[in-house]
Amino acid sequence: MKVPQQITVIQVVTILVSTIIGVGVLALPLFAVRTADSGAPFVTFLGTCLAFFGVIIITILGKRYPSKTIIIYSEDIIGKWLARIGSLLVIGFFAVLTSLTAREFGEVVVTAVLKSTPVEITVIVMLLLAAISTRSDIFTFTYIHQFYFPFLLVPVLEEKSNEKGLVITSALLEQIERQDEQGAVKFYEGLIKQTQAKSADIFGFGEYVRAMERQYWNQKVKTKERWQEMYKDITVDLQVNIEIRRVGMKAR
Repeated sequence: MKVPQQITVIQVVTILVSTIIGVGVLALPLFAVRTADSGAPFVTFLGTCLAFFGVIIITILGKRYPSKTIIIYSEDIIGKWLARIGSLLVIGFFAVLTSLTAREFGEVVVTAVLKSTPVEITVIVMLLLAAISTRSDIFTFTYIHQFYFPFLLVPVLEEKSNEKGLVITSALLEQIERQDEQGAVKFYEGLIKQTQAKSADIFGFGEYVRAMERQYWNQKVKTKERWQEMYKDITVDLQVNIEIRRVGMKAR
């Protein structure tokens, strides 16, 4: 009888670390700050302790029932029906976790790599690749992780080593957002004034007025030539809303 080959501890670590970097290191700081503000370090530490405790329990049970999955050996521990209810909860938990993980990976990819690709396409392709991988040998999946692990880990360590100890809080994020909004308003106001000086409505304000304010257009404007003259003197009220979605990445 052929003994099934097992992946090594190092290979497991590379898979876990790459997942943690993609979803945890890049997205966790913002989530923690949004939720706990100045208590973000404590929340992160508490979450780490709870996760570590869960890993210990799963490891102990895995050693006690080496030939069974958690779905099967749970029936031996808590009974058949309670185990089935628990199994449904576990399946539901991992279904939600998978969706959140895929979404975060998709956000990272479209933010840093495929900037013009819709996040929905990225997530769908990612889930299809994951589904195909689960039907194949896990060793190919593991070797891929081992190959690009150094390329993934080194930039993260370099970025963390270059940090100057800046404490990110929700107040700081809001301050940055407001400053960026003010800068964006000034930029677009200047750009619009340049187009007004040349009577060039490149933003299509006239088309909007003609479509949405038909009565005003028919009474006051009537023609595109008239609109070009009026465009020089119109007042544009700009409102820019900026939201920082994640922290921890630097553009190279």
